[in-house]
Amino acid sequence: MKYITILFLFISIFTTGQGVKYQTYSADLLIIAHKDGQDFQWQNKDILASLNYKTGDLKIEIKNTDFFNKESKEKLIDEDEVIEYTFKGMLPIEQILDQKPNTKEYIIELQLVNDDIDFSYLVNFKMNVMRTSQQSGSYRVFTFSGTLYNDELQFPAFKGYDNDVEIRIMFNAFWNG
Repeated sequence: MKYITILFLFISIFTTGQGVKYQTYSADLLIIAHKDGQDFQWQNKDILASLNYKTGDLKIEIKNTDFFNKESKEKLIDEDEVIEYTFKGMLPIEQILDQKPNTKEYIIELQLVNDDIDFSYLVNFKMNVMRTSQQSGSYRVFTFSGTLYNDELQFPAFKGYDNDVEIRIMFNAFWNG
């Protein structure tokens, strides 16, 4: 019985070591729009971000309902017509993994796409990567700040707001490889 327990423990450790080498969690989307000199903000903590630590491939999935200010009395998006979008791009993963300072800023481009409606829009982001000294050396906090332009996108949710709409995406990632 003792040997069977040790065998199961060894198999468990070995198969766990062969699993996923990275994970992302706590993804968050914040939109800041302006109208008549006032700031309007809305947030969604239910987005999905995935980062491949081997290739640097990044995908962030959002929906058109994420662009909707839920506190607004005017309904701009029909909940039955949910459209999914994806931010896609490649991060400089080697630089991020080898990052020595606690925080470093990168300039990156992500493509906002929806293949169903043949939509593609390039967004420039300032990406801040924070490495905390209290966490493992492979733990990172990613913050993206970019601008969406009403006159180019013409999203119904941004109708009536100023042309520049700020978008912030934040998530945590841990590389366990």
